Amino acid sequence: MANNVIGVFDNTGIADQVVNDLTSSGFNVSDINQYQGSSSDLEDQLQSAGISADDARDYAANVGQTGALVMVRADEARTDEAVEIMNRYYAESERTDYGGDSTEYDVDKATAGSETSYQASGSDEARLAVAEEQINIGKREVSRGGVRVRSVVSERPVEEQVTLRDESIQVDRHAVDRPVTDADTNVFKDETIEFTETDEEAVVSKDTRVVEEVVIGKTAEQRTETVRDTVRRSDVEVEEGKG
Repeated sequence: MANNVIGVFDNTGIADQVVNDLTSSGFNVSDINQYQGSSSDLEDQLQSAGISADDARDYAANVGQTGALVMVRADEARTDEAVEIMNRYYAESERTDYGGDSTEYDVDKATAGSETSYQASGSDEARLAVAEEQINIGKREVSRGGVRVRSVVSERPVEEQVTLRDESIQVDRHAVDRPVTDADTNVFKDETIEFTETDEEAVVSKDTRVVEEVVIGKTAEQRTETVRDTVRRSDVEVEEGKG
């Protein structure tokens, strides 16, 4: 008679190791199946493999979004060996029958990630592991925005006043009646006298001066932040039976 030995693991990496151990121990590759995926897809796959609808629903819920499930078909003689291999990886394991009469097993389901104990009826020993979560705090950089500084050229009109000089030539004639003097010796010679007018006009020139500097930099400060979360721990309660 053959049994289904089923293990639920936290991630596919652990499930891959379990499959490798099973094949290394001589279990047939065709008898080993690994499942992961959404709950509805996993339920359908498990039911197709012969698992009841209720059990398939429970297993799919335990696997979740990141977990994985390994199922191996083992002969009665090797069932305990298959479960032992899965328990090395702290799996939630259970064995169910493919059919026919078989020895019944008491199965205690522990929290995901801890070892599950089981025993055949009439056995004198059972094991139940206690698991505890630990919290790890890391850091990552998060962009909080920044400052963009651009250099922009603009124009504005300016107005200044300047004083300019304009020259004008004036020619005046005056009527006189006086005798010719020595200074008038050239009165009967041709003579030309020229005068030039000179004006001033505004000339514009520009020079560039630095009137302000913008310095861009960053400062960093250390701060202490208190991170609060919860961790889980499974425990064992012992109750004495009434005789």
